[in-house]
Amino acid sequence: MILSGLFIALIFGIRYLNEAMFVDFSHGFILTDIKGWKMIPPKEGAYKSLVAAQDDIIISYADIRFIKKEKILDDATMVRITKESCRDLLNEPNITSRDIEITEFKKDKSTVVKCAAEGVGVVNKLPTIVTMYSFFGLKDSVLVITTSYPKGDNFEEAKAERLIQGLKIF
Repeated sequence: MILSGLFIALIFGIRYLNEAMFVDFSHGFILTDIKGWKMIPPKEGAYKSLVAAQDDIIISYADIRFIKKEKILDDATMVRITKESCRDLLNEPNITSRDIEITEFKKDKSTVVKCAAEGVGVVNKLPTIVTMYSFFGLKDSVLVITTSYPKGDNFEEAKAERLIQGLKIF
């Protein structure tokens, strides 16, 4: 009886962890806080896609992509090129901003370039914040996480921020 109770607790614990975090040993990263996000089949070109939905209506979206690092370029050059390419976000059809916020910061052992702009949600057609984070801490690839959430929705903004803050590269 006790053994079966432990087994059931173990199963529920594993299921909870599976819903609360994502571990990728092949690429060397963990997302420690994916509560409120649901994995969906990846969009074209994405490694993983996640959504936050209410009543089957997508509210927020995130995806994970990898860009192969150029062997002939050092990370400082790749960071500079990434910052310059942030401007290309303004050419996306759903972006309504005339300007883009570009910042660089350190997270753990990784340099991160953040590009943020305002747009219109693809599904809900509401004013949206689109943010692209490029993490340079992996050996052979740049890990890119893009998030979008309704502008002014503090709950969804915090959820997207927790997703990014919960990234650990190992």
